[in-house]
Amino acid sequence: MHSSRTMKHATAARAGSLMAISALCGAAAAVGGAVDPVLASGKASAGSSSAQCSVDKLDGPNGATSSEVTAGSSDGAEQVGYARVDGETEATWWSNGDVSDLLPDFEEASAAAVSENIVVGTGIKPGEVERSSYLYYDGETRELEASEGERAEVFDINSEGESVGHASDGSALRWSLDAEDEPRELSSPHGQARALSIDDAGTVGGSAESEDGVTVPVIWNSDGEYRELPVLDGAEHSVVSSISGDFAIGTSGSSPDGSPGVLWNLAENTVTELPESIDANDVNGSGAVAGTAEDGSAAVVDGEEVTELPDLAAGASKAETIAESGEVAGASRDAAGNWHAVIWTGC
Repeated sequence: MHSSRTMKHATAARAGSLMAISALCGAAAAVGGAVDPVLASGKASAGSSSAQCSVDKLDGPNGATSSEVTAGSSDGAEQVGYARVDGETEATWWSNGDVSDLLPDFEEASAAAVSENIVVGTGIKPGEVERSSYLYYDGETRELEASEGERAEVFDINSEGESVGHASDGSALRWSLDAEDEPRELSSPHGQARALSIDDAGTVGGSAESEDGVTVPVIWNSDGEYRELPVLDGAEHSVVSSISGDFAIGTSGSSPDGSPGVLWNLAENTVTELPESIDANDVNGSGAVAGTAEDGSAAVVDGEEVTELPDLAAGASKAETIAESGEVAGASRDAAGNWHAVIWTGC
């Protein structure tokens, strides 16, 4: 789950260079159905749990002036992101609220996902200029490789230590923690495919290119079986960016940019449009979606209820990951305008 995980989030915030991002320091009815007026408005609802909803700042590394969570584990125990320390941006890892300096043998390291004390991400190996993918576990760093001559980009990891991504030749890839040889390639009847998210059951979400050039949303089950998902009417570009249990989120529309966010119910094989005002980033196994509202506030979409989350100092905030318990993590600005990694509970 991750995530992760709209295409913008998956490709920029989770796998892009930390140095590049350091400068940044409801739903509709099923396809073809009517839009619920409350969800279409995107306005927050003060649900019965709002009185208990709280936001807490996570401590950053020593000397950090700002920090952000960009992904988290499904159990809510771990988060990864980055912090700004002494004018430099570094990958950061939180475990049960405690911060660790994440210093793998890669320069400009960016953490994409975390689970069970394993971090995956991208960085530049000493002496090289192109970014590579890595897995960091028990103090050691291992490169996640593609087939010979290709570069790999990792996006997510689950509680079983299985990670997913894709190679520069357009093949979707899956790595196992105990296998140090080349990854398993996920099949696609259309050729090129991308894997962006994996849940704890081993189901992978992503996209594939159809023969007529249309991008279709797909999932692969734990055995690698391929399945295409429904799309919104007229959509020619649809992508699964985060998956957990019976639910997945992504985009479905006319182009990679500006397509509406959607929620898939995998058990019922349906797709519904999320509120237009919400930029969805992650989903949990109950179908609750964490994201950011157009007014710059973190929000959770749960069924027909959209709840804006409290911030640190009446400033902007963003929800990047949601655990199975409903705990949300992301970032919020303080009174001075600095971003800080935060966790929301009871929301």
